[in-house]
Amino acid sequence: MRVRNLFAILFSVIILLITAGFGEAKTVNWKLGCGAGPNNPEYKILEAFTQKVDTYSEGQFKIKILLTQPLGYGKDGILRFMKQGLAEAGLVLPNYLYREDPAFGLLLPQGVLVEKEDNVKLIAVMKEALDKIYDKWGISLKGPTWNGIMVDWVLIADEPISTLEQLKGKKIRHSDKMILKAFDKLGISAQFVSAADTYMSLKTGVIDGAVYGRLFVLKQSLQEVTGYSSKMGPYSTAVMPGVGVSQKAWAKLPDDLKAIFEKAAKEVLWDDMFEKWKTEHYEKYSIAELSKKGMKEIDPFPREDLLKLQSATLEVWLKNCKKKGPEFVEHYKKITSIITKE
Repeated sequence: MRVRNLFAILFSVIILLITAGFGEAKTVNWKLGCGAGPNNPEYKILEAFTQKVDTYSEGQFKIKILLTQPLGYGKDGILRFMKQGLAEAGLVLPNYLYREDPAFGLLLPQGVLVEKEDNVKLIAVMKEALDKIYDKWGISLKGPTWNGIMVDWVLIADEPISTLEQLKGKKIRHSDKMILKAFDKLGISAQFVSAADTYMSLKTGVIDGAVYGRLFVLKQSLQEVTGYSSKMGPYSTAVMPGVGVSQKAWAKLPDDLKAIFEKAAKEVLWDDMFEKWKTEHYEKYSIAELSKKGMKEIDPFPREDLLKLQSATLEVWLKNCKKKGPEFVEHYKKITSIITKE
Protein backbone atom coordinates (compact mmCIF):
# COMPACT_ATOMS: atom_id res chain seq x y z
CA MET A 1 0.00 0.00 0.00
CA ARG A 2 2.80 2.37 0.88
CA VAL A 3 4.60 1.56 -2.37
CA ARG A 4 1.41 2.21 -4.34
CA ASN A 5 0.97 5.58 -2.61
CA LEU A 6 4.62 6.47 -3.27
CA PHE A 7 4.21 5.75 -7.00
CA ALA A 8 1.04 7.85 -7.06
CA ILE A 9 2.83 10.79 -5.46
CA LEU A 10 5.80 10.50 -7.84
CA PHE A 11 3.46 10.31 -10.84
CA SER A 12 1.63 13.45 -9.70
CA VAL A 13 4.91 15.32 -9.26
CA ILE A 14 6.06 14.34 -12.76
CA ILE A 15 2.76 15.51 -14.28
CA LEU A 16 3.03 18.83 -12.45
CA LEU A 17 6.58 19.36 -13.69
CA ILE A 18 5.60 18.56 -17.27
CA THR A 19 2.56 20.85 -17.29
CA ALA A 20 4.56 23.61 -15.60
CA GLY A 21 7.12 23.33 -18.37
CA PHE A 22 4.45 23.72 -21.03
CA GLY A 23 2.83 26.60 -19.20
CA GLU A 24 5.99 28.72 -18.95
CA ALA A 25 7.55 29.47 -22.32
CA LYS A 26 11.28 30.03 -22.21
CA THR A 27 12.36 33.65 -22.73
CA VAL A 28 14.70 34.17 -25.67
CA ASN A 29 17.42 36.77 -25.06
CA TRP A 30 19.35 38.29 -27.94
CA LYS A 31 22.01 40.98 -28.19
CA LEU A 32 21.96 43.52 -31.01
CA GLY A 33 25.32 45.16 -31.68
CA CYS A 34 25.17 48.87 -32.45
CA GLY A 35 28.09 51.09 -33.46
CA ALA A 36 26.01 54.27 -33.04
CA GLY A 37 25.81 55.89 -29.60
CA PRO A 38 22.61 56.50 -27.58
CA ASN A 39 22.30 60.08 -28.84
CA ASN A 40 22.31 59.04 -32.50
CA PRO A 41 19.04 58.72 -34.43
CA GLU A 42 19.98 55.17 -35.51
CA TYR A 43 20.09 54.07 -31.86
CA LYS A 44 16.68 55.63 -31.15
CA ILE A 45 15.16 53.72 -34.06
CA LEU A 46 16.63 50.44 -32.79
CA GLU A 47 15.18 51.17 -29.35
CA ALA A 48 11.70 51.53 -30.84
CA PHE A 49 12.17 48.27 -32.75
CA THR A 50 13.36 46.21 -29.76
CA GLN A 51 10.58 47.61 -27.58
CA LYS A 52 8.00 46.55 -30.14
CA VAL A 53 9.48 43.02 -30.28
CA ASP A 54 9.23 42.85 -26.50
CA THR A 55 5.60 44.06 -26.57
CA TYR A 56 4.44 41.73 -29.34
CA SER A 57 6.11 38.72 -27.72
CA GLU A 58 4.69 39.63 -24.30
CA GLY A 59 8.19 39.59 -22.86
CA GLN A 60 9.18 36.24 -24.36
CA PHE A 61 11.67 37.73 -26.84
CA LYS A 62 14.03 40.35 -25.47
CA ILE A 63 16.66 42.07 -27.59
CA LYS A 64 19.29 44.09 -25.73
CA ILE A 65 21.12 46.80 -27.66
CA LEU A 66 24.84 46.37 -27.07
CA LEU A 67 27.11 49.34 -27.76
CA THR A 68 30.08 48.08 -29.75
CA GLN A 69 32.28 51.18 -29.69
CA PRO A 70 33.57 50.57 -26.13
CA LEU A 71 34.45 47.03 -27.22
CA GLY A 72 36.58 48.29 -30.11
CA TYR A 73 34.05 47.82 -32.93
CA GLY A 74 32.65 50.91 -34.61
CA LYS A 75 30.00 51.14 -37.32
CA ASP A 76 32.57 49.69 -39.70
CA GLY A 77 33.30 46.63 -37.53
CA ILE A 78 29.89 45.09 -36.95
CA LEU A 79 30.40 42.16 -39.35
CA ARG A 80 33.52 41.03 -37.48
CA PHE A 81 31.70 41.57 -34.21
CA MET A 82 28.88 39.26 -35.24
CA LYS A 83 31.15 36.71 -36.87
CA GLN A 84 32.84 36.20 -33.51
CA GLY A 85 29.48 35.34 -31.99
CA LEU A 86 29.33 38.42 -29.78
CA ALA A 87 25.74 39.20 -30.80
CA GLU A 88 22.88 37.50 -32.61
CA ALA A 89 22.07 40.67 -34.54
CA GLY A 90 23.64 43.98 -35.47
CA LEU A 91 23.03 47.36 -37.05
CA VAL A 92 24.51 47.04 -40.54
CA LEU A 93 25.35 50.22 -42.43
CA PRO A 94 26.67 49.41 -45.93
CA ASN A 95 28.22 52.85 -46.39
CA TYR A 96 30.64 51.98 -43.55
CA LEU A 97 31.05 48.26 -44.22
CA TYR A 98 33.24 48.62 -47.32
CA ARG A 99 36.16 48.66 -44.88
CA GLU A 100 35.31 45.08 -43.92
CA ASP A 101 34.19 43.97 -47.36
CA PRO A 102 35.09 46.11 -50.42
CA ALA A 103 32.02 44.81 -52.25
CA PHE A 104 29.84 47.18 -50.21
CA GLY A 105 31.73 50.14 -51.67
CA LEU A 106 30.67 49.20 -55.20
CA LEU A 107 26.93 48.92 -54.61
CA LEU A 108 25.79 52.48 -55.33
CA PRO A 109 28.14 55.47 -54.96
CA GLN A 110 26.85 58.82 -53.82
CA GLY A 111 26.43 61.24 -56.71
CA VAL A 112 25.02 58.60 -59.06
CA LEU A 113 21.37 59.52 -58.51
CA VAL A 114 19.76 62.68 -59.82
CA GLU A 115 16.17 61.99 -58.78
CA LYS A 116 15.14 61.04 -55.25
CA GLU A 117 12.53 58.57 -56.57
CA ASP A 118 15.21 56.53 -58.37
CA ASN A 119 15.99 54.99 -54.98
CA VAL A 120 12.63 53.21 -54.96
CA LYS A 121 13.21 51.75 -58.41
CA LEU A 122 16.41 50.11 -57.17
CA ILE A 123 15.04 48.28 -54.11
CA ALA A 124 14.86 44.79 -55.63
CA VAL A 125 18.28 44.98 -57.33
CA MET A 126 19.96 46.35 -54.22
CA LYS A 127 18.37 43.77 -51.91
CA GLU A 128 19.62 40.96 -54.16
CA ALA A 129 23.15 42.38 -54.17
CA LEU A 130 23.18 42.94 -50.40
CA ASP A 131 21.93 39.42 -49.69
CA LYS A 132 24.82 37.94 -51.68
CA ILE A 133 27.41 39.88 -49.70
CA TYR A 134 25.87 39.24 -46.28
CA ASP A 135 25.54 35.54 -47.04
CA LYS A 136 29.33 35.27 -47.20
CA TRP A 137 29.41 36.48 -43.60
CA GLY A 138 26.67 34.11 -42.41
CA ILE A 139 24.26 37.01 -41.99
CA SER A 140 20.75 37.69 -43.32
CA LEU A 141 19.19 41.14 -43.61
CA LYS A 142 16.00 40.30 -41.72
CA GLY A 143 15.28 43.89 -40.76
CA PRO A 144 16.00 46.13 -43.76
CA THR A 145 15.27 49.79 -43.19
CA TRP A 146 14.78 52.80 -45.40
CA ASN A 147 17.08 55.64 -44.48
CA GLY A 148 14.45 58.23 -43.69
CA ILE A 149 17.05 60.23 -41.77
CA MET A 150 18.75 61.46 -44.95
CA VAL A 151 16.95 62.42 -48.14
CA ASP A 152 19.37 65.02 -49.50
CA TRP A 153 23.04 65.83 -49.57
CA VAL A 154 23.67 69.52 -48.89
CA LEU A 155 26.74 71.65 -49.47
CA ILE A 156 27.42 73.79 -46.41
CA ALA A 157 29.88 76.69 -46.49
CA ASP A 158 30.49 80.13 -45.00
CA GLU A 159 29.47 81.75 -48.29
CA PRO A 160 26.60 81.03 -50.71
CA ILE A 161 27.67 78.26 -53.10
CA SER A 162 25.13 76.48 -55.30
CA THR A 163 26.92 75.55 -58.54
CA LEU A 164 29.87 73.35 -59.50
CA GLU A 165 31.53 76.39 -61.07
CA GLN A 166 31.46 78.20 -57.72
CA LEU A 167 33.15 75.19 -56.10
CA LYS A 168 36.24 75.50 -58.28
CA GLY A 169 39.10 76.90 -56.23
CA LYS A 170 37.45 75.71 -53.00
CA LYS A 171 38.34 72.73 -50.82
CA ILE A 172 35.37 70.58 -49.81
CA ARG A 173 34.73 67.50 -47.72
CA HIS A 174 32.81 64.38 -48.77
CA SER A 175 32.60 60.90 -47.22
CA ASP A 176 32.31 58.84 -50.44
CA LYS A 177 35.67 57.90 -51.97
CA MET A 178 34.40 57.47 -55.52
CA ILE A 179 32.75 60.86 -55.64
CA LEU A 180 36.03 62.42 -54.51
CA LYS A 181 37.56 61.18 -57.76
CA ALA A 182 34.51 62.39 -59.67
CA PHE A 183 34.96 65.89 -58.24
CA ASP A 184 38.61 65.77 -59.29
CA LYS A 185 37.53 64.99 -62.86
CA LEU A 186 35.38 68.13 -62.72
CA GLY A 187 38.28 70.27 -61.52
CA ILE A 188 37.06 70.49 -57.92
CA SER A 189 39.28 69.81 -54.91
CA ALA A 190 37.58 67.35 -52.56
CA GLN A 191 38.92 65.27 -49.71
CA PHE A 192 37.80 62.85 -47.04
CA VAL A 193 37.49 64.33 -43.57
CA SER A 194 36.06 62.30 -40.70
CA ALA A 195 32.85 63.49 -39.07
CA ALA A 196 34.78 64.04 -35.84
CA ASP A 197 37.22 66.42 -37.57
CA THR A 198 34.81 68.30 -39.82
CA TYR A 199 33.88 71.06 -37.35
CA MET A 200 37.49 72.11 -36.68
CA SER A 201 38.45 71.66 -40.34
CA LEU A 202 35.75 74.15 -41.32
CA LYS A 203 36.57 76.51 -38.48
CA THR A 204 40.30 76.62 -39.22
CA GLY A 205 39.95 76.78 -43.01
CA VAL A 206 41.40 73.37 -43.77
CA ILE A 207 38.27 72.98 -45.90
CA ASP A 208 35.92 75.65 -47.24
CA GLY A 209 32.79 73.52 -47.30
CA ALA A 210 31.38 70.08 -46.63
CA VAL A 211 28.80 67.82 -48.25
CA TYR A 212 26.62 66.52 -45.43
CA GLY A 213 23.19 65.40 -44.35
CA ARG A 214 21.09 68.19 -42.81
CA LEU A 215 20.23 66.32 -39.61
CA PHE A 216 23.92 65.67 -38.97
CA VAL A 217 24.76 69.32 -39.68
CA LEU A 218 22.34 70.09 -36.86
CA LYS A 219 23.57 67.34 -34.53
CA GLN A 220 27.20 68.45 -34.94
CA SER A 221 26.44 72.20 -34.80
CA LEU A 222 28.16 72.78 -38.14
CA GLN A 223 25.99 75.84 -38.75
CA GLU A 224 28.28 77.60 -36.26
CA VAL A 225 31.21 77.42 -38.71
CA THR A 226 29.33 77.76 -42.01
CA GLY A 227 26.06 79.63 -42.54
CA TYR A 228 24.75 78.58 -45.96
CA SER A 229 23.22 75.32 -47.14
CA SER A 230 22.41 74.23 -50.72
CA LYS A 231 20.79 70.96 -51.76
CA MET A 232 23.27 68.92 -53.80
CA GLY A 233 21.18 66.01 -55.00
CA PRO A 234 19.56 62.98 -53.39
CA TYR A 235 21.19 60.62 -50.94
CA SER A 236 21.61 57.03 -52.21
CA THR A 237 19.03 55.59 -49.81
CA ALA A 238 18.66 52.40 -51.85
CA VAL A 239 21.85 51.06 -50.21
CA MET A 240 19.63 49.76 -47.44
CA PRO A 241 20.94 49.68 -43.88
CA GLY A 242 19.09 47.68 -41.25
CA VAL A 243 19.33 44.86 -38.75
CA GLY A 244 21.41 41.91 -39.88
CA VAL A 245 20.87 38.58 -38.13
CA SER A 246 23.20 35.63 -37.66
CA GLN A 247 21.88 32.82 -39.83
CA LYS A 248 22.71 30.31 -37.09
CA ALA A 249 20.78 32.28 -34.47
CA TRP A 250 17.83 32.71 -36.84
CA ALA A 251 17.66 28.97 -37.51
CA LYS A 252 17.28 28.31 -33.76
CA LEU A 253 14.57 30.94 -33.25
CA PRO A 254 11.01 29.55 -32.91
CA ASP A 255 8.73 30.34 -35.84
CA ASP A 256 6.37 32.48 -33.77
CA LEU A 257 9.25 34.71 -32.66
CA LYS A 258 10.57 34.93 -36.20
CA ALA A 259 7.16 36.25 -37.25
CA ILE A 260 7.20 38.79 -34.40
CA PHE A 261 10.71 39.96 -35.34
CA GLU A 262 9.72 40.46 -38.97
CA LYS A 263 6.45 42.18 -38.08
CA ALA A 264 8.18 44.66 -35.75
CA ALA A 265 10.95 45.24 -38.31
CA LYS A 266 8.47 45.98 -41.08
CA GLU A 267 6.50 48.43 -38.96
CA VAL A 268 9.37 50.33 -37.32
CA LEU A 269 12.37 49.91 -39.59
CA TRP A 270 10.63 49.91 -42.96
CA ASP A 271 7.10 51.37 -42.99
CA ASP A 272 7.72 54.19 -40.51
CA MET A 273 11.10 55.17 -41.96
CA PHE A 274 9.85 54.98 -45.55
CA GLU A 275 7.02 57.34 -44.64
CA LYS A 276 9.52 59.74 -43.00
CA TRP A 277 11.66 59.61 -46.16
CA LYS A 278 8.66 60.19 -48.43
CA THR A 279 7.40 63.15 -46.43
CA GLU A 280 10.96 64.41 -45.79
CA HIS A 281 10.20 64.53 -42.07
CA TYR A 282 13.78 64.92 -40.85
CA GLU A 283 14.72 67.29 -43.68
CA LYS A 284 11.89 69.69 -42.81
CA TYR A 285 12.69 69.45 -39.11
CA SER A 286 16.39 70.11 -39.73
CA ILE A 287 15.77 73.05 -42.06
CA ALA A 288 13.48 74.67 -39.47
CA GLU A 289 15.92 74.13 -36.60
CA LEU A 290 18.96 75.25 -38.59
CA SER A 291 17.08 78.37 -39.70
CA LYS A 292 16.49 79.26 -36.04
CA LYS A 293 20.24 78.98 -35.54
CA GLY A 294 21.06 81.28 -38.46
CA MET A 295 21.65 78.82 -41.31
CA LYS A 296 20.35 80.10 -44.65
CA GLU A 297 18.89 77.61 -47.14
CA ILE A 298 19.75 78.87 -50.64
CA ASP A 299 18.92 77.67 -54.16
CA PRO A 300 19.76 74.01 -54.91
CA PHE A 301 22.45 72.94 -57.37
CA PRO A 302 20.93 72.99 -60.88
CA ARG A 303 19.96 69.73 -62.58
CA GLU A 304 22.63 70.16 -65.26
CA ASP A 305 25.27 70.18 -62.52
CA LEU A 306 23.85 67.00 -60.99
CA LEU A 307 24.00 65.33 -64.41
CA LYS A 308 27.66 66.36 -64.79
CA LEU A 309 28.43 64.92 -61.36
CA GLN A 310 26.51 61.76 -62.20
CA SER A 311 28.44 61.28 -65.45
CA ALA A 312 31.81 61.69 -63.72
CA THR A 313 30.82 59.36 -60.87
CA LEU A 314 29.53 56.69 -63.25
CA GLU A 315 32.88 56.75 -65.06
CA VAL A 316 34.79 56.21 -61.82
CA TRP A 317 32.34 53.54 -60.64
CA LEU A 318 32.56 51.50 -63.85
CA LYS A 319 36.35 51.58 -63.75
CA ASN A 320 36.33 50.25 -60.18
CA CYS A 321 33.77 47.56 -61.05
CA LYS A 322 35.92 46.34 -63.95
CA LYS A 323 38.87 45.96 -61.57
CA LYS A 324 36.76 43.90 -59.17
CA GLY A 325 35.28 41.50 -61.74
CA PRO A 326 32.41 40.73 -64.16
CA GLU A 327 29.87 40.22 -61.36
CA PHE A 328 30.28 43.86 -60.33
CA VAL A 329 30.15 45.10 -63.91
CA GLU A 330 26.84 43.25 -64.29
CA HIS A 331 25.53 44.93 -61.13
CA TYR A 332 26.61 48.31 -62.52
CA LYS A 333 24.73 47.61 -65.76
CA LYS A 334 21.55 46.65 -63.84
CA ILE A 335 21.63 49.89 -61.88
CA THR A 336 22.43 52.18 -64.79
CA SER A 337 19.77 50.59 -66.99
CA ILE A 338 17.23 51.73 -64.41
CA ILE A 339 18.48 55.18 -63.42
CA THR A 340 19.44 56.42 -66.89
CA LYS A 341 16.08 55.68 -68.50
CA GLU A 342 14.35 58.79 -69.76
